[in-house]
Amino acid sequence: MRLYIFVLFVLLFCDCKSQKSKTFLKIRYVNLNTATSGSVSCNEFNLLFNDRIKTFILSENSKDFAKIASILSHLKIDSTNYMPDVRVQLELVTEGQTSIYCLSNLGICKNSTAYFLPSKLIVILKRYMKE
Repeated sequence: MRLYIFVLFVLLFCDCKSQKSKTFLKIRYVNLNTATSGSVSCNEFNLLFNDRIKTFILSENSKDFAKIASILSHLKIDSTNYMPDVRVQLELVTEGQTSIYCLSNLGICKNSTAYFLPSKLIVILKRYMKE
């Protein structure tokens, strides 16, 4: 009887929901027009802008999440290999996988690969980037 009560107690108070992976987009940014003495790489973004970075998180239920995820999954490689002077960092988390994208007004990169920056991505992101 005690075991039955113990099991019932545990079931009532434990988080018995399935462990679904969280899916979201974290937008970390500074003003796109922020001037610096040199170009800022993806790796330097957090270090150089540490106290000025603003963050916004879009859940997978947000109206723009699917649009942004689709744009990011269809980026075209920039053969000029233009690396952006980073002012925005996107952290896309889907199904337990994390992808980091870094961008400026002119370009976007992921894992040191340059891509052409679709203008519609900047338009959507600016909706969430409050100055």
